[in-house]
Amino acid sequence: MVNIAFCDLTHTGRVVSANYFPLGVAYIAAMAKKYFADRMTVDIFKYPESFSDYLKHTTPNIVCFSNYMWNKNLQLAYAKAIKDNHLDTITIFGGPNYPTNRDEQFEFLTNNRQIDFYIDGEAELAFVELIQTIKKYDFDFKQLKSDQIKIANTHYLSNETLICGELMPRIVNVE
Repeated sequence: MVNIAFCDLTHTGRVVSANYFPLGVAYIAAMAKKYFADRMTVDIFKYPESFSDYLKHTTPNIVCFSNYMWNKNLQLAYAKAIKDNHLDTITIFGGPNYPTNRDEQFEFLTNNRQIDFYIDGEAELAFVELIQTIKKYDFDFKQLKSDQIKIANTHYLSNETLICGELMPRIVNVE
């Protein structure tokens, strides 16, 4: 069984910074459940406190983070802490707070080595393709990256080279 955590964390304190339902990651999680059904568990997190509690007793195989300007630093901090303690946990980021220029994308990923893969654009089907490819490699994502396999909508660094899969067509009918 593969454990996947989806995080669209918000800053909390005196107020909740972005108090909305994590719809984007929920769509991706729903698509993953549709394709992988009983072969994975999916957990969705909005609040850092509940994600921290989860991490105390669970080491997920994959952690997915949304990337918005209001939560980027929070997500990156969690990804770094996870990678510092669990090198084999795969971290996947996605969201609109990502450069559009290839040189800037390379710089972003170089400066944020805690990100294993970045899904650029729509992620529902791209995430499924990424997971299918990772499964073919028996979750040896380092070998996948070393082989420089191109995966739709997915960016990553391999030997200081930015690897970018082709952009998938937009989803016109969400089922």
